[in-house]
Amino acid sequence: MKNPLSEKPILSTTIIFLIALVIVGVLVFPKYQKFQELQSKIKINETDLKNNEEYLTSLNEIYSKAEGMKSQLAKIDSALPSELFLPSFLDFLQKTVSENGLILTKVSLLQASSLKTTEKIKETSLSLSVSGSYSAFKNFLSSLEKSARLIEIPNISFSSLKESPVFDLTIKIHSY
Repeated sequence: MKNPLSEKPILSTTIIFLIALVIVGVLVFPKYQKFQELQSKIKINETDLKNNEEYLTSLNEIYSKAEGMKSQLAKIDSALPSELFLPSFLDFLQKTVSENGLILTKVSLLQASSLKTTEKIKETSLSLSVSGSYSAFKNFLSSLEKSARLIEIPNISFSSLKESPVFDLTIKIHSY
């Protein structure tokens, strides 16, 4: 004869084990998966945060270097201004002409067709006539060359009058 008590503990243990598996499968396993997903999101966010901190550090280094080069950047800005302010440039020309002992006789903005836009740099052409001695004219060209502005002189011609020679120049100035 079989002992009825010996079968009940095995059956009850099996039922408890199956109930525990169902509870783990239904309640615990989804929470564990959610926990794993949250851990992976945390790792991704930590990596993003680390990358952003490194990026911010590199930007701060670049900013410090740019602050150290402020005077050099100001020179570049004066050489190639963002907008051409023609009255200011004409004032510069008048002062430079008079400082070098020349007389400004004519200034004209060349036709709109001579205004060029190459890439993002604008080129404006002026025609100007000055009269005075050759040595004063040489000094004037030297002053233009030494100025911080990007100035090209593609064309120079001269004519001699009774009193002093007249020099005709085409000047190209650049801005962006």
